[in-house]
Amino acid sequence: MNILLTNDDGFDSTYIVGLAETLKFLGHKVTIIAPLKNKSAVSHSITLHKPISVEPKGIDVFAVDGTPVDCVYIALNALLEEKPDLVISGINDGPNFGEDIIYSGTIGAAREAYMKGYKSISISKVYGNELDISKMFHITASLLLKLSMYPLDKYFFNVNIPDNAKITEAIAFTHLSTRKWEEEVSLLVKQNNHQYYTIGGYESTMGIEEGSDADIINKGIISVTPLSDNYTYIDFFNKDK
Repeated sequence: MNILLTNDDGFDSTYIVGLAETLKFLGHKVTIIAPLKNKSAVSHSITLHKPISVEPKGIDVFAVDGTPVDCVYIALNALLEEKPDLVISGINDGPNFGEDIIYSGTIGAAREAYMKGYKSISISKVYGNELDISKMFHITASLLLKLSMYPLDKYFFNVNIPDNAKITEAIAFTHLSTRKWEEEVSLLVKQNNHQYYTIGGYESTMGIEEGSDADIINKGIISVTPLSDNYTYIDFFNKDK
């Protein structure tokens, strides 16, 4: 299988490099086309009106000075001589579930490939994963190849690996949880009529509905959520007039 691998943590992230090597070991052709530096939380942003640098970093490895969506866009339209059978975004260092899907650059890259008609999967791991990293790569690679057999034309998969040292290849198909953050904006300094802030926060509440991605991850099971780009609120058209 011909696989395009990208992420939002950077082309040299431990997790994208390890996954690439594992997929190659299993006999697949893998090309890494990923951001030059960390581009977390850039969602589906794309760079317009300025040149984007692309630098070879090794055999079938390219660093793009842009967003994850830039990487996919340039890969599919310019860099790749052979179109991929599968686009994988990750493994992201940190979970992406609930409302994370709106902000995540990891998911943005997978969504871009899906919108262009390619099979795509985004994958993330919970912080502090105790699983042996080599074992995680092999479980992940095996899972992704199995998921690629699904008819990924009307949806793409978002996968989350839980923090569990005894994790198996067991998975559950889930729906999105409601993940809420306590928002925080801090003023750093006032200088030359400019005010400099940092944006952050911490998780305050999480909707852990039965069968949601958060529920399944908390149970130590790999969560697989089908996503699409249809943001229409369908119930609006079904309400009584």
